[in-house]
Amino acid sequence: MLTIILILLIILIIDLLSVESDRKRDHREIVTQIEDLNNELNSIRNDLKKIGKDVEEMSLTECERENRAFNNAPNLDISFFEKMEKDRIINLISGSWYYPSDEIFINRFQYKHDHVDKENKTEFGWEVYGFQRFLACDEWTPCTFFANEKECMTLSCEGTIKKSI
Repeated sequence: MLTIILILLIILIIDLLSVESDRKRDHREIVTQIEDLNNELNSIRNDLKKIGKDVEEMSLTECERENRAFNNAPNLDISFFEKMEKDRIINLISGSWYYPSDEIFINRFQYKHDHVDKENKTEFGWEVYGFQRFLACDEWTPCTFFANEKECMTLSCEGTIKKSI
């Protein structure tokens, strides 16, 4: 009789261990499924944010899009141009204000670097020399602007020049 009870007890313990093992395996599977669903949810959130931005962008006027592009463009400082190789071409965007209008005039152009005049610093910064080409034109024309430790300005100081994205 004692043997039967011992055998039943061993069978019961083995069965409990098997149930516990199954429970742990099921738990791991559920955790993995939750993590997968969470990753999928984050991906859907990111897609929805992108769609929201695209819809917002589509509802803007061309002028508003250009203003946003200019405002989001990174500032350029003198160190950027000091490191720049001669004849390197980059896309720039300028925003200028002409009195009495309070509207900003945005202009996109390509810039081919020549040099920075580090000998003569003005109150606005150092003069940066190069060539510009507007998107509707194939011809390069000389251009000069100022750059200091914080920003880059048009030669007339009526506008700011930034790197186009």
